[in-house]
Amino acid sequence: LSPPRMASTSEEPVGILTHLLSVATTVVSVAVFLSPWRMIQRMRVEKTTMSASIAPYVAMTLGCTSWLTYGQIIGNVTLVVVNLAGATLGVYYCIMFHSIATEKDGVKKTFVLGLL
Repeated sequence: LSPPRMASTSEEPVGILTHLLSVATTVVSVAVFLSPWRMIQRMRVEKTTMSASIAPYVAMTLGCTSWLTYGQIIGNVTLVVVNLAGATLGVYYCIMFHSIATEKDGVKKTFVLGLL
């Protein structure tokens, strides 16, 4: 067995940079996941989907669910936490959109196609 390797001072900036990058990407990702919030709230108030499509919300939900699963497989807590938030918000957006939409069949078809 070899003795434990001591971290050199030249490796410390890389560790700090990696941590800062992790924090920055987490903040940006959560901001992106929250960006539809105002639109969904406006749809709720006006009781119309304003001819918008549910497709972006379905894509967000499925994308985050995929990354969440991958994060669980590789044991990356940051991926899991960020994408759990995104998937949860995506499900909320889909539920709210569906409850507001007047043409439920089109919404259901888009959701099913997204699952394929």
